Amino acid sequence: LVADYGEVDVRVPASSPEEEQGSLVFDTAKLRVEIRHEPCRDSMRGDLWPAAVTVTRQGAAWHGCGMFL
Repeated sequence: LVADYGEVDVRVPASSPEEEQGSLVFDTAKLRVEIRHEPCRDSMRGDLWPAAVTVTRQGAAWHGCGMFL
């Protein structure tokens, strides 16, 4: 995770996701990443993406959109 214009830089090994209430969740000691299969509109550009993503670290959360590669 690189966030807040580079002020936050956290790297963790890849983990296997677990399914929670229809979402894919990657949960490590440092980060939690939740990917929900629902349309997400990018607030900056207005683009529509197929997934909504939330990354949580030490109580701070970042919300955005994404797609599966």
